[in-house]
Amino acid sequence: MLVSRTMPATRIRSAAICLVVCVLASPVDAATQSIEAPVVTASIGRPVNSTSDLPSLGFIATTLVRDGRAVPYIAKVFAALDGGAFTLVATVQPEKGQGGRIDRMLSELAVRPGFHAVRVRVELKIGEPATSETYTLPPLFYAVYDPSSESSANVRALVYGPASTPAKEFDAQLGDEPLAAWLSGVVSPRRGPRDNPPEWWSDYCDNRTDDPTSQTSPTAICSVVAFQMQGEIDEIWFRTADIRETEDGIEWVPLAPAKYEGMTLNDVPESRRLSALPGLIDLPRESRPAGDISILPDDIVTATALPGAPLDVTVTVRNIGHQDLHKVLVGLAWGVDAASRPALRQVVVDVPQQGTAEIKLQLAFPNGYGFLMAHALSISEHSPFGTWTPDPTPDDDCAFRVINPQRAPQRYKETLLAASGPGCTAK
Repeated sequence: MLVSRTMPATRIRSAAICLVVCVLASPVDAATQSIEAPVVTASIGRPVNSTSDLPSLGFIATTLVRDGRAVPYIAKVFAALDGGAFTLVATVQPEKGQGGRIDRMLSELAVRPGFHAVRVRVELKIGEPATSETYTLPPLFYAVYDPSSESSANVRALVYGPASTPAKEFDAQLGDEPLAAWLSGVVSPRRGPRDNPPEWWSDYCDNRTDDPTSQTSPTAICSVVAFQMQGEIDEIWFRTADIRETEDGIEWVPLAPAKYEGMTLNDVPESRRLSALPGLIDLPRESRPAGDISILPDDIVTATALPGAPLDVTVTVRNIGHQDLHKVLVGLAWGVDAASRPALRQVVVDVPQQGTAEIKLQLAFPNGYGFLMAHALSISEHSPFGTWTPDPTPDDDCAFRVINPQRAPQRYKETLLAASGPGCTAK
């Protein structure tokens, strides 16, 4: 059995201002669109499953924080299968979970071969005296096939279809041989005596590069082949179906042929073409292409601030490396006095290799001057999978800019630099 996913670790700078931004549990913006994670989340183990290996349905409850304090609550979770009525399936409390095989959590109808959708509603009883809140989670989609029945062949193909597809369908530089044969030719000479053979499974395509702390409705199904070489587990992902919500319900649209989505090499998402795989895996891990996040003071651009008037600000996050970076956490802090608690915001962005991502803000400085600090983390709890790619240049990911320095007190910038600690640059 190949297992490749681990929880990502978080690297946090020791700078005083940066530390406040990075660890504070403030609302996070994804692609500059504000989201607030629900305290109860739902998940299904795999989107496409055999009747001999049925999926699980699970619910996890996290801590609810209001006004900076943890608030006790009890959550009742209701689920509806394939447009049916909602029924109570779980009761969870903070930092606890509940789950089980999907037919035991719902009903025998949940494991009939075919396509299924589960809608989930959560009712919270919060605090004492209790107040009630209700919210609906994004729907869950999955499919079941009977490996002994030809009637399930279209569902089974969502997992195993790419294996028999000519490799050139995924990359014009490859030949006519089936993908599985090409991959065997790549992997076999490099396998160690204890390495497991390739294994196929299904996953939601978003999971390759998505934020593991968010829960969004999936839009596509992927076939994943995992293979082991000298202990390292790598994966290739192929999109085999799109999921669409229509007026008539959920529609699964198989792709023929499947579409190559990308790879993960030692848990790091990789977007290069499939024919690059042999060259990449032959490189030592430390020599493989890596992303390199950067924010410099000149990347924080503002107009002249008038006291109390809205000020448009653009922060440009750069990736000067040679690998795409997904779900970079950018902490922003702004204010007047570095010794006082600043205003805070966190934004999650994708930054392509040799590319940029822009964050636009509208701020106000009552005194007509102040500072804006930006600190980017390429590794955080928002990083996909167990990504751990050290930043090649860790001293250029924290910067702040003085707003209207001509209005600021003497040695204002120097005071900010002293408060921010080593590593932050200023202008």
